[in-house]
Amino acid sequence: MRVKILEVTFMTSATFSPLQNTSKPMPVLFIGHGSPMNAITQGVFSENLNALGERITQEYGKPKALLVISAHWITREFAMRAQDGAIPMIYDMYGFPQELYEVRYNAQGAQNLAMEIKEKLGEKVHIDNSWGLDHGAWSVLLHLYPKAEIPIIMASAPVGLSINEAFAIGRALAFLRAQGVCIIASGNVVHNLGDFSNAPKDYALRFDAFIKEAILHDCADSNAESNRESSAADSKDLSSAMQAILQSPKMADFKRAVPTLEHFYPLILALGAWHGSKNPNHARKVEVFNEEIALGSVSMTSYFLH
Repeated sequence: MRVKILEVTFMTSATFSPLQNTSKPMPVLFIGHGSPMNAITQGVFSENLNALGERITQEYGKPKALLVISAHWITREFAMRAQDGAIPMIYDMYGFPQELYEVRYNAQGAQNLAMEIKEKLGEKVHIDNSWGLDHGAWSVLLHLYPKAEIPIIMASAPVGLSINEAFAIGRALAFLRAQGVCIIASGNVVHNLGDFSNAPKDYALRFDAFIKEAILHDCADSNAESNRESSAADSKDLSSAMQAILQSPKMADFKRAVPTLEHFYPLILALGAWHGSKNPNHARKVEVFNEEIALGSVSMTSYFLH
């Protein structure tokens, strides 16, 4: 894999005052990003993301910052970038039109906020400034927030962790939502680049449908439970549907749908961040969009978790 890093310049650095709770917690997004060409292609993918970015601003206000978890930053432990100034562009793909390598997204980093997260999570997170904005991030952000005016913290896909540990990291990040930070996880539920075809693979359809139904059932079950009694935020309070997702590596379709973990783990962190915010006055909601199996074995299915 060829990785090209371009340093970009920007005039100002992002500065933060201590985060304060907002009245309505920011949503969590899981975006199936698919091909890098989606960055420069106008269609359903770009239109849905553009509309979603506008909707978030209208309903929740402009995010103070974005925590972007990318499948293309692969680490053993959970890592974040903690540096002010322009974030370097990373072109971690090859064989595409030159136009794609000329894409720029001039986003600013957010060192103070990253260090605040580090202080709260402790050894659960490692600071690593060696990475930047890869195509898992910028192919989504170009459509979601095209002005690049919101500070960004890049975060990794921690494939060295167990699925339960990754979910716990997501839960630990949930406090950011009440403080105006939108969490965006970019990956794919099904991601098997070695099994492309013209028609969707049966295992891809089955596994994608299983995850969707489990998330929808979890949302309904969790809201019913919260109406009865608020429980502590640990694994014991998870619905059977969410437990099934965390047990999905045992499924027969998992190895073909998820041959490697880096595109699946952003979903797990996103679900953790969604679950980690317990508010009896705010019913958990989920909206599914961009439902499609591309190239036979890549799920574009995306989730608006709020």
